[in-house]
Amino acid sequence: MGAKTQKLLAPTESGLWQMIRFGMVGAVSFVADTGTLWVLAKKAHMWYIYGGAISYLIGIAVSYTLSVVWVFSHRNIKDKRLEFLVFAAIGVVAMLLTEGILFAGVEWFHLDLMIAKYISVFLVFFFNYGARKVTMFKAPQKTGEADLSAAE
Repeated sequence: MGAKTQKLLAPTESGLWQMIRFGMVGAVSFVADTGTLWVLAKKAHMWYIYGGAISYLIGIAVSYTLSVVWVFSHRNIKDKRLEFLVFAAIGVVAMLLTEGILFAGVEWFHLDLMIAKYISVFLVFFFNYGARKVTMFKAPQKTGEADLSAAE
């Protein structure tokens, strides 16, 4: 495998590229999540709240796998089971936000389910990235850099 290909496939330390890659991972997770929701709610006639929870959990599994393999170069939690639990806990909070947005969109604003889903994906993306980056994947501070949080 060439050096450029290897660099493209390896996790990155660049915050910008991490966010771009996290967005790409989010797109793949979105397809898994939304596709599952569509099948469960529209084809299997499952209540959208249940279908949304199941589909979101599938999205979490896809997102975790791709995030640790391709997006983030630093991992703060060494125990992989604990790391997944923290990742999933953040995901559960995001899922609750998603479910709230779905409910509000469908029940209060009378939006189509999929429109409400798209709105939730946009809003919850920033919560997911920020919470996971800070909690799980923040690079250690380089020697000689000031800790700005300590100055406040």
